[in-house]
Amino acid sequence: AKESPAEPQIALDGVSLQVYWDDGDTFAFTDPNTNQKVKARLKGFNTLESYGPVHQWGQWTPSELYQLAKDAGAFARSQVWTCSDTKQGGGYGRILVDCPDLRDAILRAGLAHPFAVDAPSPKSDIEALMAGIDSKSGMWAN
Repeated sequence: AKESPAEPQIALDGVSLQVYWDDGDTFAFTDPNTNQKVKARLKGFNTLESYGPVHQWGQWTPSELYQLAKDAGAFARSQVWTCSDTKQGGGYGRILVDCPDLRDAILRAGLAHPFAVDAPSPKSDIEALMAGIDSKSGMWAN
């Protein structure tokens, strides 16, 4: 019999959790202490929305952009990421989680762009974005 792939996980503040990725910048999990569902938004980047072909941009078709959104979710599910709870709200009842290695990798893969609210994005995030643009990865292919 074929082995099923491991469930997507993150290490959140040192605790290994099974998570359910919506797209590359949001996930949910069941808190092992309270058994409550927790929704999380990732800090520092944004991916395309994965609930349907809702985007329009340049020469891309909506269905191509929708596939890029799906690709971002698959990228996030592809390995275990080490993350921390920022103890700040992520909007819409979500916690805000920082996963620095995921942020760097998904920006370099061209499946996200930096996202900052209160201050400019860190230089390292812009450098990762520029690497994705320069290599024409993901959303930068066109």
